[in-house]
Parts: sequence; structure tokens; C-alpha cells
Amino acid sequence: MKTIKIFSAIIGMMLIAQFALAQKMLVDNSYQDESFLKFKVKLLDAILEKDTAKLFALVDDGTAVNPRPGKGMDDFKQSFRGELYNYNSENDPYEELLKVISFGFRKNVIGNATNFWDAELGETVFQAPSYFPFIAGNQDIYLFVLADKVNVREKPTIYSKVVGQVSQELLLYTLPDRGVIAIFNDGYHWLQVKLSNGKTGYIADVFTSVSVLKELSVRKVNGEWRIVSYFSPPGC
Repeated sequence: MKTIKIFSAIIGMMLIAQFALAQKMLVDNSYQDESFLKFKVKLLDAILEKDTAKLFALVDDGTAVNPRPGKGMDDFKQSFRGELYNYNSENDPYEELLKVISFGFRKNVIGNATNFWDAELGETVFQAPSYFPFIAGNQDIYLFVLADKVNVREKPTIYSKVVGQVSQELLLYTLPDRGVIAIFNDGYHWLQVKLSNGKTGYIADVFTSVSVLKELSVRKVNGEWRIVSYFSPPGC
């Protein structure tokens, strides 16, 4: 049964990756490295079984969790245990982790000495979600639409006129007039966005990258793939 669950999860992610191969922002490079793919299977196993011991075995001791300049970094295991202790049916840390990796891993080869992974030049780092590099540092300006044919409405309500539909696109978004990140209405948080044709409207944040609050990075530590960062990027 466990093997079937893992296989089904992998097939689902492959379908996402295959559909997105023509896209530049949503890919899955996991299958370019056999050793990393084996790591990913172990990670999926730990997540689907909600096995904390298995998950922690895949985490580097120095894993960054919300690093803050001048203040060091929180410990992943302590942070994750805290999330498990406080979670409810709508905020499951395992479901959140699965969501992060469901949008694929992007392969990064370090080409300069400045990187937050502390990796060497030429070293490979796999990062999820795969679209993250395109919005890194600009989460307060851009969002990525995660689904297909998502309605953009004239006003922040499901009863408002549809001014456009978007599918896996990078959009500019702005803070609403109320001065808050999102307007809550009809059970959704709405974000004001600008379409490629210049029109503005509102989109429900659940269909966008704003709903994915974490970034996950994996690199080799002492010859073994390990999670080296898992945190909410600035702006989230």
C-alpha cells in the first residue's frame, strides 16, 4: 500500500512536470539526477507516512529556517515539531511540505560565490517550488498563477464580472486600497493583479503562489542529499 501511495504521488508530479515542460517557470528537474530522485522518493515516503523520524533523517543539522541577518537561524527540527504541536486540519505541516514539492524541483548549479545555501562553486542545489527563482525577492510585486483558466474578476467577489482568465502566468499585483495584502470576501482572499492587456482585476490567492508559504532547498552534505533550507521567503 505504501509503495502504491508513493508511486501515485510520483506519477502525479510527473504529469504536472510533463504538462509544464513548455513553461519556463514550472518544471521538474528531479529526473536529471538518479541519486536525487532516490532522495525524493525517501522524502515522499516520509511525508505521506507523516513519519517525523524519516523526515528528520533527511535534514542537515544546519538547515536554515527563516534565517535573519545578524540573528542566526532557527533549528528545523524544533520549528517543525512546533508546527506539528500547533497544527490543525487546515494547517498540516506535512501537507504544506507536500504542496511545496508538488510544483517541482529546479536544478541550480552554483555559478558565483554568493548564495544562501553555502554551496561551493559548481555544486548543484535542487529548489522547490520550481517557479521560486522568478519571484525571489519580489513577492510583493509578482505572483505566479498555479492553476489553469483561473478567473480574474472586476471586483473582489465571485459574483463580479470576469475580466480575464489566466493559466500558469506571472502577474504583477498590487496592494488593495484598504492597505492590506488581501481583501477577504466570499470565503476567499482576493489580490489585485494587472493582466498582460493592461486591465486590472482580482484573483483568489488560493490559486496563486501567495498560498505557498515555504521554499525548500536540497544539496549534498558529505556526499548525501540533505534538506539545507526550508523557510518563508521575504515578502511571504
